[in-house]
Amino acid sequence: MDEGSFSIKTSSTDDSLPKAYEKFLTQGETLLLKGDFLGLKFCDLAEKLQPESVDLLYRIGLALSEFGQSKYDRCLILLSCKKFRQVLKKLPTHLHAAQALGSNLFFLGKEFDEYHFYCEAKKVYEMLLLQSDLMSPEIYAEVLTDSCAILLEIGRHEQDQFEFQKGLELMEKALQLKAPHTADFWILYGHLAFEFGDLINNQSLYIKSVEFYKKALLLSPKNGEGWFHLALSLKHLYLNSHDEDHYAKANECFSSAVSLIPNDYDFWIEWAHLLLESGRRSKDSKRLIAAIEKCQKAHQINRIEFIHQTIWAEALAAKALIDDSIDELYTAELKINRLLEKEEIPAEVYIASGIILNALGTYFDDIDFNFQAIEKFQEGLKVDRKNANLWFLIAETFSLTGYLTEDVKMVERAFFFFNKALFFKQQPEYYFAFAKSYIKMGELSHQKTSLHLALYYFEQAFQRQTNVIYTKPEWLFEYALALDLLGDKTEEAPYYQKAIEILNHVLIVDPQFKDVHHRLAVIYSHLAELELEKDHYLKSLFHFQIANKNDPENDTLLLDMALTLTNYADSLDDEPKKMHLLKESEFKLFQSAKLGNIHAYYHIGGLYALTEDFPKAIQFLIKAKNLGSLPHINELIEDAWLENLKGYEPFENLISEIESSSNKKNL
Repeated sequence: MDEGSFSIKTSSTDDSLPKAYEKFLTQGETLLLKGDFLGLKFCDLAEKLQPESVDLLYRIGLALSEFGQSKYDRCLILLSCKKFRQVLKKLPTHLHAAQALGSNLFFLGKEFDEYHFYCEAKKVYEMLLLQSDLMSPEIYAEVLTDSCAILLEIGRHEQDQFEFQKGLELMEKALQLKAPHTADFWILYGHLAFEFGDLINNQSLYIKSVEFYKKALLLSPKNGEGWFHLALSLKHLYLNSHDEDHYAKANECFSSAVSLIPNDYDFWIEWAHLLLESGRRSKDSKRLIAAIEKCQKAHQINRIEFIHQTIWAEALAAKALIDDSIDELYTAELKINRLLEKEEIPAEVYIASGIILNALGTYFDDIDFNFQAIEKFQEGLKVDRKNANLWFLIAETFSLTGYLTEDVKMVERAFFFFNKALFFKQQPEYYFAFAKSYIKMGELSHQKTSLHLALYYFEQAFQRQTNVIYTKPEWLFEYALALDLLGDKTEEAPYYQKAIEILNHVLIVDPQFKDVHHRLAVIYSHLAELELEKDHYLKSLFHFQIANKNDPENDTLLLDMALTLTNYADSLDDEPKKMHLLKESEFKLFQSAKLGNIHAYYHIGGLYALTEDFPKAIQFLIKAKNLGSLPHINELIEDAWLENLKGYEPFENLISEIESSSNKKNL
């Protein structure tokens, strides 16, 4: 049944009414049904002549209700409510009057956007449900579904999961009754499951909503609203799971919806948003172009609304970064700047403006744009301080900028904004981003506490996104990185072992996941250094070989592989094998350097120090110094690879020169 409609049963006319009263009443009803206000006078006459008649009051209430709803006349509908209340005062078990009163209150809440009417309607239906033993199965099913329509609106307003849960329970009761279930019934059922799922981010509830909308469409295949809501559910499934099958089905459903109802603005912007998010995530320009096309359709329908303009601008900015097109980036900025010139600017415009400024920062590698983005997001908060997305975007921008500038205080500031975002909406994505921010803090501050907190927030995200082990390999990947870092800080093998276990699971879920073999190789090498196990080195090199085959020009990968080869060689007593591994390491280091990795030169120097080719070692250490890629002086002195150089005069001179230069900087 439709969430906005109620079916009202009429009772038979009281035959005891004198004919004169009946005549006035009938005339009044007829005139009101025709839209003639004169009918009010005849109804009033009938009531004055027979004020105690329950049936007369009920019929007047019905006539006023139908007339008032057709004219959207608030006063007439309230007058009809008064009549129904009079009926219920005289006869509390008059179920039809109670149902009609609930219908009116729901209509008032819906059409006049007054929440208190929904609350009043809820009380009426709670009273009705207590009298279910007086109802036929058909009427009981009707009352149950009407109650659910009210609970849906209250749940939306209050963002209260109890209301949605109660609604689903009542729909289940209605389903068990032997009554015909219409397309509208299944659509309402779908709405409750979808809204509940959206509130608690529950994938299984989205799946249920898909099932219910499909049942509605089996009964009414030309129902454009049904196709639209099915598309929305599939869209949310896609956004949560990144499953391309959900994306394809959502796309098809949006297409069906707009073919049936081509001029609904919301249909086009929701479709555009799906294409924007999928295009942005998959870095697919074609999807972003399609998003822009849908925005153009929405613009033809409604040139005043702003939502399609923000999606349009964001799609242009995302496409510009993919295609390296500064013109599109400037077009996106211009489009948003026009919206910023308006008198009333909604928060969504500030969000889009900030996102575009962040894109400009990425394009030009200029953090000044990131600071401007933060300012725009903060302006958005002046409009809507309860907008969790704004708090989150500020947090993410502070975190990124702090990490890029190695500013610990800026990353700390991000934490405040993450907490504010979580106060308003406990989205799994927010917990995940918070965890990544703590990883950045751990890298900058070298504090174990930050990494432990990162693990805590990852686990909070996983608790709220229960299907994460199947649908979010990128989350598991980041979690493994945090475990690896904590293993480095604590020198405790269980952290490495758990990281390896998680990354092996990522390989099962997505064998093509980028960098997973590289990261597995690095973690195995860390575990090998800790436990001095040959088997760990062999596993590390196995994964390095796969990673190198997949990405042969990755300079960082080549450097990491070379370091592992050197460490493995250093652990061996077999001299021929040791020299073979060191030669292979040398080759990888030079490959890395040729690809532009300036840090390779320091490690080449270390390798030559190990093999006691001191002149070459000094040559490459000086080259690293000139390129600014030497580590801190303390790390340099403690480096085991450089142990052989101690006492070698050119090395001691180099150390003195570095110390002298460092002291001058401190002055």
